[in-house]
Amino acid sequence: MGDCHYKLDDKGEPTPCNDLCEWAEWFGSEAGSAESKTGRQVKYEEVHKGVHVSTVFLGLDHSFQRGVAPVLWETMVFVDESSPLDGADFDNDQCRCSGSREQAMAMHQRMVRNLKPKILLADLLLAKLNGLEGKVRNG
Repeated sequence: MGDCHYKLDDKGEPTPCNDLCEWAEWFGSEAGSAESKTGRQVKYEEVHKGVHVSTVFLGLDHSFQRGVAPVLWETMVFVDESSPLDGADFDNDQCRCSGSREQAMAMHQRMVRNLKPKILLADLLLAKLNGLEGKVRNG
């Protein structure tokens, strides 16, 4: 299958790593940590109370195919149980891509941009439902 393990160079760009022990050491090291400027976590942000978007370097090629560009980055949405939007379908949103750290950042920004109208709609629906619930109770 060719190269399947990758680590990030000092500029945060993926490079193949054919030595599993070397890769594992890098992945567990400070250089490969999520907190490192060139580490695995590209961006993590809260876009609404309890709704987070995270983009990470996977370190493994998730294309699982020969002759195609490796898929090395992933963006996902996480919704905290304490969020008023818990139960919304946002945490099924996921994107994967190949390419550079810059392309992964662009994927992250697209996810945030596409998520904001969904959050606004969910907020409006919750407000409407809460208003109706109050009318039924007081009714």
